[in-house]
Amino acid sequence: MRTPVKVVSALAAVTLSLGLASPAHADVIKTGNKSCNSNQHVDVNLLGYGTIRVYTPSTTLRVTYVLSMADFRTYHSNYSSTSWKVSSTGGLDNSQTFASCGAGGPL
Repeated sequence: MRTPVKVVSALAAVTLSLGLASPAHADVIKTGNKSCNSNQHVDVNLLGYGTIRVYTPSTTLRVTYVLSMADFRTYHSNYSSTSWKVSSTGGLDNSQTFASCGAGGPL
């Protein structure tokens, strides 16, 4: 049985439009540093899928998400300034995985 070309094309277009990187055997990793005002906390925002791990500072695992399809998540850190790292076994959207300053003091 042949897969209709429209279905394959549509799936390829969705994957490409998200810009998800997905190497065959290695985790996708994005890192950075973020400094906020002392009355704010660093939020790590991401769009990805697979097993996703968020580290703040970049060596301390804080949360693991298991996503079967691409979805947005935000992790609220307890720091006003920190290094951060996000790793994924599936994929991360490079432009939608970043740190920002959250409102209010540290959680």
